[in-house]
Amino acid sequence: MPNGAKPLAARVSGWLSVHALPLWAGKGFDAQGGGFVDCLSADGEPMLGSPRRCMLQARQLYVFSHAAMLGLVPDTSVARKGFEFLMRHGAPDGAEQGFVHVMDRNGRVLDARRDLYDHAFLLLAFSWYYRASGDARARQAMDDVVTAIQALRHPSGIGYLENNEGALPRRQNSHMHLLEGFLAAFAATGQFEMLSLASDMVQLLVEHFLYDGVLLEYFEDNWRPAPQAIMEPGHHQEWVWLLRQFNNGGELVMRQLYDSVLRHGMPAQSRLLYNEVWSDGLQPKDAAKRLWPQTEHLKAELALGLPGEETVERIFKHFLDPASVKGAWIDRLDASNAPIQGTIPASSLYHVFLAFSEFLAEA
Repeated sequence: MPNGAKPLAARVSGWLSVHALPLWAGKGFDAQGGGFVDCLSADGEPMLGSPRRCMLQARQLYVFSHAAMLGLVPDTSVARKGFEFLMRHGAPDGAEQGFVHVMDRNGRVLDARRDLYDHAFLLLAFSWYYRASGDARARQAMDDVVTAIQALRHPSGIGYLENNEGALPRRQNSHMHLLEGFLAAFAATGQFEMLSLASDMVQLLVEHFLYDGVLLEYFEDNWRPAPQAIMEPGHHQEWVWLLRQFNNGGELVMRQLYDSVLRHGMPAQSRLLYNEVWSDGLQPKDAAKRLWPQTEHLKAELALGLPGEETVERIFKHFLDPASVKGAWIDRLDASNAPIQGTIPASSLYHVFLAFSEFLAEA
């Protein structure tokens, strides 16, 4: 990274360690009920009555585990509290039977479905918490989550069910995050079975998700594209980064995915990614811009060896600096790039933290 990027790296590191992580460890954690809160109000107050999504608990556990390893938080104490809330309430039938979809602040089950997307993030979170803490309970939880994931194998053997009810449409997104989870588990344990399972997800990408270089989102049960197919530019970029982590020499696919976004998913004037585009690439389905696709664009740039400084600056300019609370964000801009005021979803921290940690690693 050029020397000129050093002050920007210091700004990124300071925003994380001085503002964002203390905010989400403090007001973002329910000290009385337990668990991380799903969102803050527009003025930064915890919305304690909001449901506790298992996916969000896992994302925050990942963030505070990784942050501890980077020295951005003092220790794993916040991660440990999040881990204990999940283990105490999230798997009432035992972790091997899977974790529930939604709880309330006291751990009462609101939605008992076993969701594939949730379990992908649980595997990611437990893998990083195990690396950060060495807690043997986290190592066991990793094995249990893999067992629960395998119970969702599709009867055809090709990919997984979206949940234990076999919901449709099938989604590339949940399988993409399984790749992320399996790679994290391999990094934590060295088990080659995890690398084999990760390879299966890459094979799904090549054989079923890609059509003429465009990543489709939704599919019928037999992996035929669902009607009115759409693409999400942010997911294109997320795959670029994950393929680099997989390190399988897939540079051609990475470049196809990245170039599709440049052609169809990012207006040249703002260089901010759209939320959704029709699969023919002719017009956006949702011309608003959320924060998370911009962070995935940064990760893709870094994965391709491209400078990410301008993208970091845009993230600060449009999403972080205008926030009324330091360490929080404007989560969504409208089609004209004006901020849409609303609650502050905690789930975006995963995206911002991971992208910024990649940026700092290159600094």
